[in-house]
Amino acid sequence: MWNKIKKNLFFKILAVFIAIIIWFIVSVNNNPIEVKTVSVPIYVQNERNLALRNLKIVNNFDHFIDVQVKGAATEVNKVSASDFTAYVDYVEIINESITELTVKGLNYSGNANITYSCKEEDATKAIRVERLISSEFPVTVNFNGEPAEGYELVTYTVIPNIQSVNDVTSMITGISGIRVDIDLDDTTQSFTVRKACDVYDKSMHIMNEYTNTITVDVSVTIGKVVNVVSKLTGTANLGGNHMYISDSPEYNRAIIVGDYAIIKDINTVYTKPVDISGKTQSFTTEAELDIPSNIKVYTLNYVLNLNNKVLLNVVIEQLTTREFEFGIEELRVRNKNILKEYTIREEMFNLTLKGRESTLAEITKEQIVPYIDVLDMEDGNAYRSVNILSLGNNITLSESPDLNIYVETIATYSIDSNRISLTNVDSDFIYSIQNETFNMKLVGLSADISDTDISEMKFYVNVQDLKEGVHMVDVIVKDVNLPENVRFYEDMQVAVEITVP
Repeated sequence: MWNKIKKNLFFKILAVFIAIIIWFIVSVNNNPIEVKTVSVPIYVQNERNLALRNLKIVNNFDHFIDVQVKGAATEVNKVSASDFTAYVDYVEIINESITELTVKGLNYSGNANITYSCKEEDATKAIRVERLISSEFPVTVNFNGEPAEGYELVTYTVIPNIQSVNDVTSMITGISGIRVDIDLDDTTQSFTVRKACDVYDKSMHIMNEYTNTITVDVSVTIGKVVNVVSKLTGTANLGGNHMYISDSPEYNRAIIVGDYAIIKDINTVYTKPVDISGKTQSFTTEAELDIPSNIKVYTLNYVLNLNNKVLLNVVIEQLTTREFEFGIEELRVRNKNILKEYTIREEMFNLTLKGRESTLAEITKEQIVPYIDVLDMEDGNAYRSVNILSLGNNITLSESPDLNIYVETIATYSIDSNRISLTNVDSDFIYSIQNETFNMKLVGLSADISDTDISEMKFYVNVQDLKEGVHMVDVIVKDVNLPENVRFYEDMQVAVEITVP
């Protein structure tokens, strides 16, 4: 048996070897060797280590490693990224000086007959590490627009008004401030709103990294501007020869804050009445503001008036007098009856004014307008007091005379022009009186005038030396028998036309 095997043994071995080579060639042609790259995710171990050390990786490094897989095509095709594991360990990051991480634990857990490797440069990951710090920033408020006319922004609060930001050093040092924008356009009422803040860098650009990360509640107090007016009593009952001059609260305008339904109808805030009866000198007192209990008062400087009182400065002065002299021609007569004649017996009179010394010193005689009122005065002698037109609240007439006024009646008679006789007529002319009638006025006591008989009066017009044309000529009266104290009020004239025949 062995002899049979040994026979042609060389050729038999050669045949087997050739068969193996042929099989290998056929296998390679049908299942060639392939190399492919698999992107394997890198897992992080001990990530909490960064937080414990107040550190943070600020760059986004590649969390994958490229693995080259080699083997028969059928084997390589069995391989996927999930068959591999790899990790980086944050324990290596001990401070900000660490600049790279080593990828560790690359392991294949599949059953394919392959080999694998990765490039050396892929096995490290470049990182930039910064320390985490906290810093506090005040929240500022930027108001856009203005409240409605007559309303003011009084005060506001921000909760929380200080914001603590925790981030890497480069971000924190780049923050300029935190701001929230509030719209006030035409508002009339207080309000509270919750809004997100904007974080600004040193160039006052918004840092989008913090968008919608910081929120605050802003409470805005809106008030209405009103007048502050004092109320005084007893101004006419001061002691001695004194006068109330003025009063002034420490501020004449204020801002009220409260229920809009109440304050919208308030335009003036009054003090409760302050009685100054019997006062003889200026003084300052506290006056309580007369406002509803649920309304707060602020000054225009937005300072809260805690007790709703204002200081009231009341000016009272002792009055002085000054005398002025007038001629009777400077006196005005008011409410004269056109059918009466008024004769004042006096030629001069004096007036005494009373008021503040400083005011009286500036008064000139030309500013004073004296007058008497003769309304409803009857014929005969009567006395009337001189008064003056107002010179203002601080000047009064202290002393004035009673003037003797003699009143007479003016009677008007209509006379027919036919009763006029022309004298010194020139025969070369024709004379014609243009008036059908003319008026004759008598003045005197009405009882005397009623006894006057004008029927016997003669009326003449002297036309001597008058030439052609129309002339106004005096009427002369003769055979006058007027009662005592009755006289002609004024001269009489008529129009005479002279023509050539």
